[in-house]
Amino acid sequence: MYRDRVYLCALHFITESKDLVGGIMLINTVDTAASMCEKLLEDMLSYIRLDTSQNMLCFDKEKSSAGEVVITFLGVVGNIDLQKEIDDFFQPISKSCVSINCNRSREVVTKPTNHIVVELLSIPKASGKYSHLENTTTISQNYTEKVLLKLEDISKTITIIGDVYNLRGVIAFGGSERELRQSYSHYIAYGLRSNDQWQCYDDLKDQVSTKSKSFKVNAEILFYTK
Repeated sequence: MYRDRVYLCALHFITESKDLVGGIMLINTVDTAASMCEKLLEDMLSYIRLDTSQNMLCFDKEKSSAGEVVITFLGVVGNIDLQKEIDDFFQPISKSCVSINCNRSREVVTKPTNHIVVELLSIPKASGKYSHLENTTTISQNYTEKVLLKLEDISKTITIIGDVYNLRGVIAFGGSERELRQSYSHYIAYGLRSNDQWQCYDDLKDQVSTKSKSFKVNAEILFYTK
């Protein structure tokens, strides 16, 4: 089953990697789950943004921009209120228009697509440069700590602008018993089936297994669909 994962990754990397001398191809598959999702699901964005001027005569009345495949939410010591983070992320934003003939405001609306991919990052309590949340954008992903959750405690639904999205699966990161996430380990997928049962997909195992709702995982990526 490990071979199957290599084949899946190759579908992307064979077309994106450049040949070296002698036709040898260099393929780098050292990635986090989030960066791998960005590559393999590059045409399946979680959201788009629409930027509209409130001035009908504005030279740059309306423009849209592509969003990202993965939406990342940060918390301290695993405290991440997913629904609140979602509400804040999709809240419309007002800003000043910089077009030469416009002195009105612009509204930036973030529109979700039919699926949402969420990355959870937990920042440890620390002193110094990591003690304030405004610095989290510069924190190495390997400095983040584990987000340990029971499968039953992961939000099964989230609501975005009135639409309900259902949890479909989780990607969890293994590793040692230390608190901080490490740069090498093994990813395992957990799928939530329509009968409310959790199935474990581990490519180091020959068989799919069933996990109890109380089973605890180091959740890193969550998949939701309408």
